[in-house]
Amino acid sequence: MNDEPAFVAAVLRAVRWRTLLYAQMLGALFAITPWLEQWATATQTRLPLKSSEQALTAVFAVVAGLAGDEAVRRGWTVPRAFAAAMLFAGVGAAMSQWCAIRLLGFDDPLATSARLLTTFMYAASLWGPVLLAYLNRGSAARLLAMLRQGELVRVQAERRLVASHLAAADAQIDPDAVFGKLAQVRDLFVAGDERAEATLQALIDDLRATVARTA
Repeated sequence: MNDEPAFVAAVLRAVRWRTLLYAQMLGALFAITPWLEQWATATQTRLPLKSSEQALTAVFAVVAGLAGDEAVRRGWTVPRAFAAAMLFAGVGAAMSQWCAIRLLGFDDPLATSARLLTTFMYAASLWGPVLLAYLNRGSAARLLAMLRQGELVRVQAERRLVASHLAAADAQIDPDAVFGKLAQVRDLFVAGDERAEATLQALIDDLRATVARTA
């Protein structure tokens, strides 16, 4: 049974007021920049209108970015998620402007179509790099987390393996017998017995063999 939440619910749960605030700040920058560039010219845009357009586009861009990130987390490639997110943001911005045009009563179909196409392209050119950077960053962060988790699992497995080897070696080595042989070797050295060296070497070889069997 799939325990993952529904896609839309997961996206909405990821929305944060800070994200919306930062997007609105970026949208304001996108609105003010061309207004300043066209200062005192006949083609200068109306700042309130442009600001409202960018404010709506920013909301669509946030939702599109979060939806794209969630899609990548569920297995989509970044280019595919970016294309879908960019399409959603551009169409959403164009549709919101279409609603505004209808409310204001403009009836020129040709001018309306051109305006909507311009809005779509403008949204894609401004917010496209932002969305792509966001999706790439999220994908890289998840990849790094997976690598770290894999490294942690490997280290834990190595520790368990070492612990099991030590436990096996401890089970096969009788401490009392080892101490008894060490005492015997000590007594031989104290007595100057020529068998002391051979007895000590035999004890060492026996311990090495025991450890090797548990490796």
